[in-house]
Amino acid sequence: MVKRSERGRQTAEGVVMCVGGPHRPSTVEVVVGLSHELAERGVATLAVDFDEYSPLLEARLGLDDHPTVGFVRRRLRVDRDAALDRGVLGRITTLGFETLTGVRHTNPGESPLGAGDVRSILAAATEEWEVAVTGVGPIPLTAPSVTEASGFVASRQVVEAADVVVAVMEPTPLGLLEGLDWATAVLRINRRPIWIVFSQRPKSSLRRREFVGEVRKAFGVNRIAGAVFAPIDVKREELVWSGEVAGTDRFAKGMARLVDKLLRSGQVCSPGERLVAQSDQGWQTNETKAS
Repeated sequence: MVKRSERGRQTAEGVVMCVGGPHRPSTVEVVVGLSHELAERGVATLAVDFDEYSPLLEARLGLDDHPTVGFVRRRLRVDRDAALDRGVLGRITTLGFETLTGVRHTNPGESPLGAGDVRSILAAATEEWEVAVTGVGPIPLTAPSVTEASGFVASRQVVEAADVVVAVMEPTPLGLLEGLDWATAVLRINRRPIWIVFSQRPKSSLRRREFVGEVRKAFGVNRIAGAVFAPIDVKREELVWSGEVAGTDRFAKGMARLVDKLLRSGQVCSPGERLVAQSDQGWQTNETKAS
């Protein structure tokens, strides 16, 4: 994989893509699926899991060796002008994208990841990679001070910095309610329109339209950038058990549709380009039709 600095694009910032939702295994699978699909399109991609309580990315990719947050923190403080490089990476995957591991692990005496650490990691990551796909945990409906005291500071900081927000939810009545709660908390922090990934695909096209309609009714059309259905079915679960990522299942096709929409919308641009700014009044794309 070719990194940004090797393409001579050091001056262009990358995009921070935040992926979250109430069901962590589905969220991590979307982080992996998006990272793989973006890398397949030639986009230099880094995957990072910032979830405070259930970081699953390393286990999903079979990455047993990893540094701790103290190692990452010391590396960034020793050379603040240097972007992240392979000396900080826990391991380079063979999937086309790379991962920064260990940000959620501490040794005795090391403090947990703080807001400053998150900002440093994201700044360094977007210097070197065109897209940083980040997984986050729960986002409480609380004030920032309460959130930080409760240990959700990393996820909140990532959401604040995100250029693209992806909410993962199940197309069931309970899954919809839980997903809307997560998205509501996110929209209080980051006003950018949210992309929706449904982790199952109802057979009925009417049911699919109903779920997309409920989300749009809850937040307004301008707050939903688009929706796709990417079912985590038996075929995808078999890939998870075998530790593989690439596949031709319906989930992979859903990730491809989402990346197509992101590229056409301009939120994820061609290498070296920046995200088009969006106003607080909202932004609407033509790609709002659910797949």
